[in-house]
Amino acid sequence: MSYCRADEREFAESIYQGDGLKLERIQRFDQTTHQLQAGCWGAWTFHITLSGTRYVCYDDCAYTLAPNTLFWHSSLKTAVRTRYLTGIGSEVVALTCSPRRWRRFIGQYPAFRERNAALLDSCPARPVLALQLAPPALLYALRQLIVLGQAPDAADAALEAYCTLLLRLIGDLRFDIEVSQEKERRRRVELAQARMVARLEQPLGLKQIAADLNVSSRQLQRDFVAVTGMTPIRYLNAVRLSEASSLLAETAIPVAEIAALLGYVSLAHFSAAFRQAYGCSPRQTRESCLSI
Repeated sequence: MSYCRADEREFAESIYQGDGLKLERIQRFDQTTHQLQAGCWGAWTFHITLSGTRYVCYDDCAYTLAPNTLFWHSSLKTAVRTRYLTGIGSEVVALTCSPRRWRRFIGQYPAFRERNAALLDSCPARPVLALQLAPPALLYALRQLIVLGQAPDAADAALEAYCTLLLRLIGDLRFDIEVSQEKERRRRVELAQARMVARLEQPLGLKQIAADLNVSSRQLQRDFVAVTGMTPIRYLNAVRLSEASSLLAETAIPVAEIAALLGYVSLAHFSAAFRQAYGCSPRQTRESCLSI
C-alpha cells in the first residue's frame, strides 16, 4: 500500500505489516520546506536512513540522521522536531514494534538486552534515543526486503523470513557505545557546518575551515560526504536556499539584498539557483506568501 503525505512531498509505502511489526518506507522528493516539522513518534521504532540527511531534535538532544545510520527510540512523550535541507531527497525505512512484539524481541535476543542495558534500564524515566551506524549486512537485507515487498506476488513467508533476519541483525547491535572515529568525524562535520552557516554572506573556503579544524581539505570533503551524503558546496547551497526561502516568506527585505546577504555574486545567479530548487523565482515565492 502506498500513499502521499505533506502536500504530496512525502511518499510512504508499506513494506510489511503483521504480528505486531510494521515496516514502512518513506521517501521525500521535494524538500522545499525550510521550517522545523514537529511530530509525535510513538512505540519502539528503528529508523534506517538509506539516503538523505535529517536533523532530529528532542528536548535537549540533537541527532544527525545521515545515510546508513540506524536511529532507535522508545515511545516519546513530546513532539520530535525534524529539519530537512532544501532540494535534498531522502529515503528512510521505519521498523515499528507493538508493545507485545517489542517484549518478544527482547526475549528472543537477550544479547541485545545485555549490550544496551544502560539505555533500556533508564526507560521510561528517560526515553531511549540512540544512533548507530547500520552494518552492511543489515542494509543489504533491508534492500532485499524492499524489493521483495514491491513484488505483486510476494509470499508472506518470504517477507516474514526477511523481517526475522532484519530483527536478528538489529539484535546483534550495541547502541550505547559509538565508535570514537565516527563520533569524531560527525563532530568535525558539525563544526564545519556551524562555520559555514555563521558566514553565509561571505563563506569561508573549504581550505580555511579544514585548517581551523586541523585536518586536510580532502579529509573534510570525505567526512562531509560520509556524514551528510553531500559535498560541502552542495550543503552550503542548500542552507543558503533554505535561508532565502525563509527571508522571502517572513521579511520585506528586497530580493537583491537577500542575494547579497547570502553571498551570491549576482541577483541573476541567486534567481537561477532558487528557481532550480523551487521551480519558481524568488519574487513569485514572495508574491505567493503575500497572497496567503
